[in-house]
Formats: sequence, C-alpha cells, structure tokens
Amino acid sequence: MANELGNRSFAGKVALVTGAASGIGRAVAERLAQAGAKVALADMDEPKVTRVVESIRSVGGDAIALRLDVTSEADWTAGMDRLVREWGRLDISVNSAGIAFASPIPETSLADWKRVLPTNLDGVFLGTRHAMTAMKNAGGGWGHGRSPRCSRVLIRRRSRRLHRWRSIPLRTWGKPGTR
Repeated sequence: MANELGNRSFAGKVALVTGAASGIGRAVAERLAQAGAKVALADMDEPKVTRVVESIRSVGGDAIALRLDVTSEADWTAGMDRLVREWGRLDISVNSAGIAFASPIPETSLADWKRVLPTNLDGVFLGTRHAMTAMKNAGGGWGHGRSPRCSRVLIRRRSRRLHRWRSIPLRTWGKPGTR
C-alpha cells in the first residue's frame, strides 16, 4: 500500500472500503485513515469491523462501520445513504471484499463455487455502480476496483474518465473472473 499511497495526504477525502474487518481491506482502510481520509469500513462481520473502527478512532482517525453484504442491493443502498448522510459525498471506493477457497477444483463443491461468484464478481459490480453514482452526484472522486486475483488503482480526476468506465461492455466485467 505504501507504494500506491506514498506520502500523499488524503485529508478531507471520503473513502469506502469493503471487506474492512480483516486482511487487505483492513490494511487499506487503516492506511487511508492514517493519510487523513474519513473512512467508512464495510463488512458483514459487524462486531469485527466495529473493533477496527474503534482502533482507527483511538489514534485520531475518522471512521464509521457499515454492516454490508456486498451481494445485497439493499445493503449497498443503505450503506451509501448512511455514508452520504454522514459526510456528504464519496471520493474513494475500494472493493476489497472477497471469498477464496484453498481446495482443488475436484474437491470444491458447487455450493462453495456459488458463494464465491456473487461475492467476488457481483459484489464488485454493485460496489462500483453505487460508488460511481455517489461520486457523480457529488461531482468527483477516486475509484479502486479490485478483482479477486489482482489489485489495480484506477484514478478518476475528471468526470470524463467516469464516462469511459461507463462505456465498458458488461462482458468485460466477467472475463477476469474466469482467468
């Protein structure tokens, strides 16, 4: 994360990080808060994400916890509504929630497979769609889309970049999920 954020200040920026109760999501949320961003930490594990928020606040960071199932349209709507009510806009979105199984394909059940896809693909789609809408409505933002196997920073400094993202064919979204 240090290479991506460097010594940049994110003071005054508003960020949303999914999967923020642990792992990469937690590390990103903590680093953004250290850099001065207001961070909404979203996760299905509400007690655990609340503890991370308390940890960030204990060192002077500004953070809120959102109970959010990334596969639920209703949760996304409620989460974004709360974030915008709290801070008025969204500048940074990090889709870090994901599921992985460490079993070989012959030992992976169809039920496990069907749990992975909605979280790792639909969750990123819903998160990106809701974040882009919130950013557009507020007039600016940064976006960070994370697929299950790679992480790439997408920076949108001008609204025309948002329009290019919107024109990406839907078939392109599913392709990384089948690599």
